[in-house]
Order: sequence, then C-alpha cells, then structure tokens
Amino acid sequence: MCLFSKRLVRLKICDIKSLGFAADATLLGVDGIGMHYWSWNDGTTKGDDKKRLFRSIGKLLKRSDVSLVLLTDVPESEFILRTIESIPVSAIQLNCWVDLATLGATRKRIAKARAGLRWIGVVPASKHELSEDKRAMYVRRLSEIVDLLICDSSLKGGSGQRGDWGIAAECVATSQVPVLLAGGIRMEDMRDARRITNCAGFDIESSARSRWPGGSAVESVLAVQQIVQERDRLELDHSTRASTDS
Repeated sequence: MCLFSKRLVRLKICDIKSLGFAADATLLGVDGIGMHYWSWNDGTTKGDDKKRLFRSIGKLLKRSDVSLVLLTDVPESEFILRTIESIPVSAIQLNCWVDLATLGATRKRIAKARAGLRWIGVVPASKHELSEDKRAMYVRRLSEIVDLLICDSSLKGGSGQRGDWGIAAECVATSQVPVLLAGGIRMEDMRDARRITNCAGFDIESSARSRWPGGSAVESVLAVQQIVQERDRLELDHSTRASTDS
C-alpha cells in the first residue's frame, strides 16, 4: 500500500465526496484516499450513503496500490468492526484521543476479522492540548502501536488552520513511525514544511478546497495536481542531493 511504503514524500487526500474525484486523485498519483465516518453517521441515511461511496471507491482502488483510509472518532472495536464489515478499507485513522492501554488489544481483536489492516493515529500540533512532556510520552507510546501518525492542528482536522510546525517537528523526532503533516497545507508551504518538520509527507484534506474558496470540482482537481507535482519535485530534489553527497 502506497501510504505505508518507504516513499520519501507521501501524499494523502481526505474528505473525498465523489467517485469521480477519487478517480482523478488516484490517476494524479496520491498515495492514500480518506473518508470520514463519524459517530453521528452510524445508522443514518448519510452514513449509509457514505458506506456506498466507500464500497465504490474500494472497487476503484482494487487494482491499484492506493490506500483507502476510514477516518473515525470512535476507537471501540465493536463500532469499527460493524463499520468496516462491508467496506474494503486498508487503514483506520483514529481522529480522537485513544486509551493507549487498550488500543493494542483493540487492534489485535480487529486483526482477526480483517488481517493486514493498518492503523493511523492523530496528534494535535497545539500547545493548548497537552504539555510538552505529556505530548512526547503520548506520541512515543502511540507510535509503538500504530503504523503511521498525522500531526494536525486539531484532532478532528478539516479546519484549514495551520498547526504549530515546531510541535510537529518534535512529534516527528519522537515518533517511531513516519509522520504526515496536516493543517491547511498548500502547495507553496510544502517545501518549508518538510524542511522545518522533516515530515514523511502531507495530508491535504483542507488545502485543495481552501486554495479556491467555493471553487469547482475541476479547480479542486487542479489543486491536487499541483500539490502532487510539488511532492514529486521534493522527492527529485532529495534524490539529487543524495546522489551528490555520495
């Protein structure tokens, strides 16, 4: 799965609302596609619609190595098992605080029903959430359980607000797994963001929409295209420097 590969700069886009946009993002070269399924979606018409779209996107991605990620604010195994029963997701992203003492057991239980499922944790890059010591401990312990971390301006994300890149850099240094940076990331931010934080890639849920406020679907695709191109330039620059150094 692309999102969990050793690629130098990984790229995930979230809040996909149509099969067409998912297809465009896949063709453009993203590594992961994510969709929200919050606690209040469960058992509702909107929730059923989301599951149908999940299934359609899952079929689309079946022959690709793009990761399909379920974002949820419910870490309980019963909810997750019920939600993914008919959805071909490849990863679960927990947009909430988790009980580190039980998350490992939850992962093992779900693995019996869905082998190979990956896990993503979210850490807020904000001084208002945790003290420096508690945040470092949380990141260290969480990264022992999950496969990937996302450092966002808030747990739920989607605000389009930039987090504290200094805190993000601390999370990257503390984590035992790769860390993606989220929170209003635009194409023109990516080079500085990677230099400052040393992140392993970007989650661009908000940036494609915020680049053109109220913009059309075509403009959103263009935004993703530009971000993918900048990702590729960053990888090329890294490879060039590595060759020069050797």
